[in-house]
Amino acid sequence: MEVLKEGGTKSPLELMKLARVDLSTSKPIQKAAAFIGELVDELEKSYECTY
Repeated sequence: MEVLKEGGTKSPLELMKLARVDLSTSKPIQKAAAFIGELVDELEKSYECTY
């Protein structure tokens, strides 16, 4: 909620710090990309099962 309260008063990096996301390394981006990749894989598998 704190991040939402700040609105447009802080930079994106500052907002991520408030959300306890450390963007000083590439690790959060890599984890997010891996997670999205897993979702895409699941979607592809479910699509294959229906056809």
